[in-house]
Amino acid sequence: MPIWTSLALATVLAMPALLKAQSSSPLSIDVTLGGGSASGSAYHRRGGPSGDAFLALRTRDWSAGSLVIGANIGVQGPFGGADDCVIAPHGDCLPDVPVFSWLGGAMGWEGGRPGGSTFRIMAGPAFFRADEGSALAIQGRLVLSSPPLARISLVASARGAVLPNFRSDVLSVWSVGLGFRIH
Repeated sequence: MPIWTSLALATVLAMPALLKAQSSSPLSIDVTLGGGSASGSAYHRRGGPSGDAFLALRTRDWSAGSLVIGANIGVQGPFGGADDCVIAPHGDCLPDVPVFSWLGGAMGWEGGRPGGSTFRIMAGPAFFRADEGSALAIQGRLVLSSPPLARISLVASARGAVLPNFRSDVLSVWSVGLGFRIH
């Protein structure tokens, strides 16, 4: 695991203790697990598990909602492989989609009732890394949240990213997940 991934993961894991110490904090952290897929012309076995942690800060509140900025880390990869071979146009077997880890930032809008259910629509840049290479991406996310109970909400998320040049291929990665938000 690269050092930047280890440091980001340690920071995210320490955040619940910091959030608990602040009673009316504009900070929150979402943690989701789920599944996803990828599409690109050069890969086989595209679906698999996905996980994401998103640290958010409400920076400006209006009557209709709030401006939110944040940073996220995540990982996604294919389910275990098999000994099958999908023949590529050049005659070799297509490789499986690699296991990706990423670090990104996003800005967007949070709407809903204060103390009630909310939604977030966000987008921003991300850096995706795999053993086979790395690429910059643009990511987007939609997150629905239940009303908080004891500072914890249930969340459902849909995330997507487009890597315009991953090993000379345009690759899109998407996932859906369920998890929780600590306020």
